[in-house]
Amino acid sequence: MIASQFSCFFFDLDGVLYVGGTATPGAVETLDTLRSLGKNIRFITNNPTTRIRIADRLRGHGIAAEMDEIITAGSATAKYLAAEGINKAWVIGEQGLHREIEMAGISAAGEEDCEAVVIGWDETAT
Repeated sequence: MIASQFSCFFFDLDGVLYVGGTATPGAVETLDTLRSLGKNIRFITNNPTTRIRIADRLRGHGIAAEMDEIITAGSATAKYLAAEGINKAWVIGEQGLHREIEMAGISAAGEEDCEAVVIGWDETAT
């Protein structure tokens, strides 16, 4: 069994663990089995929403998920900026990206005096 060879498993979300509003066949059971074996689970996505909303969505599909198990492009960016000592960033993107940056203690207030520019998906951008 592949589970015996690894301690951590990374799963993409949309199209892997669920499609639209439905969990993919076997997804919940697979995750439950891995957890029962003491394996670490991480959920990865480039979705611009917050980890809080993603955890809620996963739970709605019957998938146990904690915010610290979820890695988004926004949360990875926020972690990197914080590690680099960035205090203020000009964030161009969906509200979820702004929130992830701010949850890391970084001001996402605008372009004046910013130390970094973060550009992500924004449905309203032209």
